[in-house]
Amino acid sequence: MRQMLQFEGFASQAQAADEVYRYIAFEVPSRCIRIEVAYHFASPEGSQDAAVDIGIFDIRGTEPFTGGFRGWSGSDRRTFFIERDRATPGYIPGALPSGTWSIVLGLYEVPEPGIRYWVTVDLESSTSELKPHTRAGAQPPQSRAAGPVSARWFRGDLHSHSVHSDGSNTIPEIARFAKLRKLDFLAITDHNTTSHHAENRRHATATGAPHPWRGSDHVQRPCQRLGAARMDRISRHKRR
Repeated sequence: MRQMLQFEGFASQAQAADEVYRYIAFEVPSRCIRIEVAYHFASPEGSQDAAVDIGIFDIRGTEPFTGGFRGWSGSDRRTFFIERDRATPGYIPGALPSGTWSIVLGLYEVPEPGIRYWVTVDLESSTSELKPHTRAGAQPPQSRAAGPVSARWFRGDLHSHSVHSDGSNTIPEIARFAKLRKLDFLAITDHNTTSHHAENRRHATATGAPHPWRGSDHVQRPCQRLGAARMDRISRHKRR
């Protein structure tokens, strides 16, 4: 069963300056198995100096630390989808609970004439009961091996983006390049999302390679950035 929702609106330059983020609430039905979103925007006078970013939150809400954040792609993609076991890079797969979800539009660059936007949400539901969902990519906790650590310099990259945000390469491609460059560590810091964290773990488990550090590069406004990286463990390996 499919359901299509359509939204449109207008934001003036003054409105965008006063409130950068605009939320569009919509209802997800029970037994939903896929959410697909498409959007586009245009200035009434055809100005090219316009940018509207997009992201999505589930029923847990849009406030920080609620766990409701399900992804962000900036203005690099015009469509994205989320399913229980897969999603567009930049978005987090998982259960699609029924209730009020929210699209968030980032009105970062709005020209003087303002900007008009159109958003389409396509919802697909199952006619049968869904099995309980387990978190994709979940791994059991692993013990840390104790051992002597000698002081030395490490060589690596603390800032890299993949296809999960505005990068051009997949995580395995970035990891192979880092190995060719003989780096000791690599941080994947995609913009405003954590969807790359699960792929980091899957790639390391499948290849035996060191875990890339789980990072994010959070852009709140055009001139405000916060970079963060979490190091679960140091994976030491011999250079070949």
